[in-house]
Amino acid sequence: MTDDSFYRNTLYYHGEHHSVIFLPFSLLILDNSLTLQAENLLKRINMKQKLLLFLAAMLPLLASAYDAKIDGIYYNFSGDEATVTYKQNTNYNYTSDYSGTVIIPESVTYNNKTYGVTSIGDHAFTSCNQLTSVVIPNSVTSISFGAFAWCSGLTSITLPNSVTSIDSYAFYDCSGLTLITIPNSVTSISMYAFSGCSGLTEVYCLAENVPETSSKAFDGTPIASATLHVPAASIDAYKATGPWSGFGTIVGLTQDMIDGIREIKDESLTPALSEGEGDWYDLNGRKMANGQSSMFNGKLPRGINIIRYADGTSKKVLIK
Repeated sequence: MTDDSFYRNTLYYHGEHHSVIFLPFSLLILDNSLTLQAENLLKRINMKQKLLLFLAAMLPLLASAYDAKIDGIYYNFSGDEATVTYKQNTNYNYTSDYSGTVIIPESVTYNNKTYGVTSIGDHAFTSCNQLTSVVIPNSVTSISFGAFAWCSGLTSITLPNSVTSIDSYAFYDCSGLTLITIPNSVTSISMYAFSGCSGLTEVYCLAENVPETSSKAFDGTPIASATLHVPAASIDAYKATGPWSGFGTIVGLTQDMIDGIREIKDESLTPALSEGEGDWYDLNGRKMANGQSSMFNGKLPRGINIIRYADGTSKKVLIK
């Protein structure tokens, strides 16, 4: 069994994982220690009983269908809240048809009722290889289990300053992910949240208090060769706390650098400079571009840069 199939065939229940064992009639036994007893039991029960057990095992799958599809996004509703979810689930193979750029709204209306979008649900975007970017609204507070697992087309992700928790396997094996921005609001990051992100080179964690982070959050990700950007006042805390201490380079950001950051998803400078936005500088004060010319042939390096206007004002931008 490959690593990929192992994780795809692992059932998580209340935060604990149990190996899924496929017995005759696709019955799922949730504890390895019960395997022999279960097989002996199956030999003694008749076909009707087996069928009833099979249907019972399938009930959680049948109950997992989405409540509505609105503007191309699948949702489940509970109370006044909406959770982004997947299209279908077949034997724990979660599939959706999300691709390109997906813009998630802060609220949706269904059957004349408006729901606030508060969570990216379990497996919502799992294996959506054609997904290249996603815009997450400030109403979302949690990124759930496996939400973006195996999304190899994602190159960067910026979470809004409303997210407080990043669940297990949230960005597992996102091999194309090179840059992650974690907001100040995040307080917990669970196991394997960013595991297997083989292309990761930079992480911006803006949390002043080091998030409670599983030691396995970055397992299989080359953080020893990556750069971690954190608030300057917290740099010693990150250096002393695993797994953050495992980053090869840890640099501090002043509050002035953090405040007012505006994202630019396209690295090309031409549109911005043609609007007369002014001169571009890196955080060390080195001029990177002037007018419509650039020392980098129309591109800026990833990370935070500064635009200074003719009237003396300035703003920060994050090149993704």
